[in-house]
Amino acid sequence: MSLKNSKTSSRALVGVDVNGEVYGITVYNCLSNFGFVIGDTVTIAKPDFRELKSFQIPAQPPIHVECLKWVRVATPTQIKKNGVALTDSVVARAFTTTQTK
Repeated sequence: MSLKNSKTSSRALVGVDVNGEVYGITVYNCLSNFGFVIGDTVTIAKPDFRELKSFQIPAQPPIHVECLKWVRVATPTQIKKNGVALTDSVVARAFTTTQTK
């Protein structure tokens, strides 16, 4: 059995919260018609906050990063855009196949 969807995509966005903190936002399982434009207000239900502190990016010279914050969003339906919940029309659905011998 395999689970796949050739239209599955993820998006990486940058956002700023009400306090001016900058966050990366990764949204998984969305179709190509999913996205935002500058000025959109985004609300995320049950945000999964992640944070990495004090690490280096290999470069010449190495780049030191004090803190990187981001929010992981499993599905676009956790998001409200400009106060309106996103619909299933932006969700990439997986399907299963089985093979018999």
